[in-house]
Amino acid sequence: MLNNKDFVRFEIFDPNNNLLLSSYYPNVEQNGVYIEVVKIKKETGITGITYDAFRTPSTIRRIKVRWNVNGRRFRTKKGALEYVYWANRRATLKIESFVDRR
Repeated sequence: MLNNKDFVRFEIFDPNNNLLLSSYYPNVEQNGVYIEVVKIKKETGITGITYDAFRTPSTIRRIKVRWNVNGRRFRTKKGALEYVYWANRRATLKIESFVDRR
């Protein structure tokens, strides 16, 4: 689901064709469960540029990196990956509770 570009939504229906679980929020009614699969995005911004003519390379760029996960911002990639792991783990546990293992 995370790496597939053609992925639209994930849904689980019961035998009566009622929606039990969906990754698309508008389809979830009062009795359905909404799951959110999160991805990590990198945001960079230049904080400053230092120029020194006697140095190679002559310009040094200072870059501020932030990692965005569903509106939350993290300073380190490690913290963002940890949050992504636990958020996706919660989603997989919800999916596993609906899957019949016969």
